[in-house]
Amino acid sequence: MIENKKIIIGNRSFMYENSVEDILEDVVLEFEKNGDTVVYMAWDKAVRAIFVISDVIRDNAYDVVNDIKEIGLNISIVSGDNKITTNSIALRVGIEDAISEASPVKKRDVVRDIQQRGQMAMMIGDGINDAPALTEAMVGVAMGRGTDIAMESADAVLIRSNLKSIPYLILLSKKTNGIIKQNIFWAFFYNIIAIPLAVAGVLHPIIAAGAMAASSLIVVINSLRITKIG
Repeated sequence: MIENKKIIIGNRSFMYENSVEDILEDVVLEFEKNGDTVVYMAWDKAVRAIFVISDVIRDNAYDVVNDIKEIGLNISIVSGDNKITTNSIALRVGIEDAISEASPVKKRDVVRDIQQRGQMAMMIGDGINDAPALTEAMVGVAMGRGTDIAMESADAVLIRSNLKSIPYLILLSKKTNGIIKQNIFWAFFYNIIAIPLAVAGVLHPIIAAGAMAASSLIVVINSLRITKIG
């Protein structure tokens, strides 16, 4: 409210919700085709100004998307921007599946629908609007320069805000998961064989104790392979 006048600022949908119909569509369409976001200012049911906000695509965004695809994962963009802007950004970075005009609740629902189909979802975001989806996802990843609420909602935070860290995180997680399974096998393998043999008198208890120590040593050495991500 400014001098008893209600000023409305928001996107196209918000203008329609407040009965603002003349949204200068011919003017803003050119901006949206270039991937820009248009924010309207209106009062007395008429648009008085528009703000054009440009999203700068990072230089390595296209390469990172390809890296994620090569890992074997499907990737989608879920944005609060309108369809034209979202599709333009998605096309420029090589993402085929684009969901536009997504509110924070809709972003969360998109993640929930994926997981209800029996799939696992990783959500990557940095804004306040991403917080519900980051919490809902199996793995939520926040960028280091994002909002505080995004970082608090995420399971992992990329401190450097380098997009290349995303495929690295995925590969690191996959390798860590594999090594955990291997370690469980080695932790029980020696004991399952050596302890019954020692109890039966077939194997000397000292040898059985040595086998237990060997299993722990192998687990430690195997875990050190995590530092080498190919």
